[in-house]
Amino acid sequence: MKSLIKLVWLIPLFVIIIELFAMATSKQIAYLDPSSDKNEYLTSLKNILNKADIPISQISINSYQNEIEFLVRNQNSSPTKVIISSNKNALYQVNALQKLIKIANIKEKQIKFIDLSSRRPYATL
Repeated sequence: MKSLIKLVWLIPLFVIIIELFAMATSKQIAYLDPSSDKNEYLTSLKNILNKADIPISQISINSYQNEIEFLVRNQNSSPTKVIISSNKNALYQVNALQKLIKIANIKEKQIKFIDLSSRRPYATL
């Protein structure tokens, strides 16, 4: 009878030890991945802006309007507010932004506001 009681305690203990060993040796990594299309779009936008050497600050996301707002820091003037659509290709929008900044520098004008999110993008000098 005593050996049966010892056996009842040893079997669950043995099973627990085997499970702990199996869990320690397995290489399954469970993690929470909070990535979404909007997060990936923002990450790619930041990478494109960094490659284009456009210094930005104060990023805000308006998800209900599918817009991303940020300020472009200018060297000798006040920052320019820029609105980009998250529905459009980020590369094309940054390319247009680069061209606008380049044209403004050539004409020695200061851009105050750029909206690339609408159907007809515009800039305010």
